[in-house]
Amino acid sequence: SVGSTFVASYLITASGVYQLSVTFGTANTAVSGFPVNCTVTPTVVSARTSAVTEILPSPVSAGDTISVKLESRDLYGNKLLSGGTNFTTELFQVLNLALNQQGVIMTDAGDGTYSFQQQVTRSGVYFLGVFLGDEHVAASPAS
Repeated sequence: SVGSTFVASYLITASGVYQLSVTFGTANTAVSGFPVNCTVTPTVVSARTSAVTEILPSPVSAGDTISVKLESRDLYGNKLLSGGTNFTTELFQVLNLALNQQGVIMTDAGDGTYSFQQQVTRSGVYFLGVFLGDEHVAASPAS
């Protein structure tokens, strides 16, 4: 009817560019001004869907520097396109539970990916945890 207002809503979980079309009537007549392109961007970073993507070298020897790569993603698994998230790491030696957080070098690539480097000074079995706040990111802890 003339002058009527209709409201529709959608939950879009995948980022990207979408085309929104609005039509009416049985002939699917396009509403003036449509279609329009809508850009959906990732939401805030999520520890649950962000993930450690690489740990090198493997195996690690005393004196080696561990290199860890991380990809940040939002709650729906969309890759974040910018940096600025404060991820942290913890490296535990299993037998004496020694925590080694010294000498950690974090690099924010500015595109949603991060790398961490840390030197291992003693031989042994270690667990590496990568965190967003108090929450482990996916594939963490790793040994």
